[in-house]
Amino acid sequence: DRQLKIMRTFLPTLRRLGTLYDPAKSSSRVKDAARQVATSDFQLKEFPVESEKDVPLQLRTLLSDVEALWLMPDSTVLTNESVRFILESALARLVPVIGFSPEFTRLGALLSLSVNYGEVGRETGLLAKRILDGERLLPLNPVPIERLKITVNLKTARFLGMTFPKELMSLIDETY
Repeated sequence: DRQLKIMRTFLPTLRRLGTLYDPAKSSSRVKDAARQVATSDFQLKEFPVESEKDVPLQLRTLLSDVEALWLMPDSTVLTNESVRFILESALARLVPVIGFSPEFTRLGALLSLSVNYGEVGRETGLLAKRILDGERLLPLNPVPIERLKITVNLKTARFLGMTFPKELMSLIDETY
């Protein structure tokens, strides 16, 4: 939900979002994303790939049908060989890529939303303090992190003809 809100903030006109995934590895992650998207004004187009060889054909189909590509962790889709191909193909079609690691942003993705491990450590410390202070009502489920790390590739933004207002620039943790 937070990822979709951030995407909406940085890409306010975005409606059709696509993703490549291996059903054998990432089906549950894509189903979770589809549930989240269903409550927003996005439309998620899912393009399955069963092997790395399927990536080019599915990517071509995806890029002609969506306004942005959302990368999710999937070792069939994202290999050392395919990452650069995916990013270059998307940019050639002027389709922004949204990744899950600053490394994708450094390589040319427009935007990445990732976990800030320093923040996770801080939140873990606060939870440990609550335990040591004897607090009885502790969370039963995993505690979601409060804030995602946002990285933006400003060169890619310029290439795509995009600019971000100053108030958005203050949300960005790292730029390339």
